[in-house]
Amino acid sequence: MPGKTARRMIVATAVVCHANMIQMLVKIYFSYFPQMQRIRITDNEAEARTWVEEQLQEIAHTGS
Repeated sequence: MPGKTARRMIVATAVVCHANMIQMLVKIYFSYFPQMQRIRITDNEAEARTWVEEQLQEIAHTGS
């Protein structure tokens, strides 16, 4: 619609960490600071990208 701006927001975040210690620290961070969006922590970038795409498709179909 003209004159309306689209509301942008983060709906899913994938964090790729190759070190177990970093993964543990990221999990601790998110446990103390919960996020409103979906979170995935993995050591595989391809898996992370696939997961984000799946989340975007699911949200596009369901709206949440």
